[in-house]
Amino acid sequence: MIISKEEFVDIIEKLKKRQDFVHETNKKVRELNDAIIVDFFDADSLHIAHDDIVIKLLRNMFNLQDDDVLSWWIYEEDYGRTYKDGDITKADGTIIDLSTAEKLYDYIYAYAEEGVK
Repeated sequence: MIISKEEFVDIIEKLKKRQDFVHETNKKVRELNDAIIVDFFDADSLHIAHDDIVIKLLRNMFNLQDDDVLSWWIYEEDYGRTYKDGDITKADGTIIDLSTAEKLYDYIYAYAEEGVK
């Protein structure tokens, strides 16, 4: 097994929560820009996110290409939040439902299984 659906969804949810936190924090900092005074810089306070590495590992686990649906779903579709039916279709025009992380997993798992055959 590549990775369980539950583990995949958990990883995606953690990445999404971290991204939401960063965006919300940046928004608040911009709102308070003039009120914030920085006396010093403490390198220990930096939080280094490894989202790109995690996504790369997931892509490798599923043997996805550089222009894969996982990266598209995360970066272009904002973790599926902006996904609309019809954004991605099969060659025959059938809509591929990628409205949740679970459905994304099913799709890329099937893709990985095809690649193994």
